[in-house]
Amino acid sequence: MIEKFLIILCFGLLGLLFGRSFYRRIERKRDYFTAARDFCVRFSNDLGFSRNKISDIIDNFDNDKAAKFKADLSAYLSSAKFKNSFLSRSERATITDFFSSLGNTDADTQLSILKGFDAIFHDLALKYDKKKKK
Repeated sequence: MIEKFLIILCFGLLGLLFGRSFYRRIERKRDYFTAARDFCVRFSNDLGFSRNKISDIIDNFDNDKAAKFKADLSAYLSSAKFKNSFLSRSERATITDFFSSLGNTDADTQLSILKGFDAIFHDLALKYDKKKKK
């Protein structure tokens, strides 16, 4: 009888650990894409008004949940590579496309590209926000 109880308890704890791990992964993705969206907005605003260098915009980009996004962006701009283990392959491709598009076109084209990525990041953040609430 005690063995059955211990087995049930172990499976319950194991399920709790897996659930918590899944929850944190979803939360991290949501925060990452929210930070990406915030960066799009800031970059668009800066591009429209002060037109600072990308490195200055990154340095001034402060968001309490944006540390991983900011690190990935800095790594990509310095070496054109970044490693991110919690994003899916398609999400990494989207982020890589976004990073590679920064600063490569004129201001008007850059603004339209940023608007497109802002919509993509909004959809992804919303998707993970909904998953988190389930």
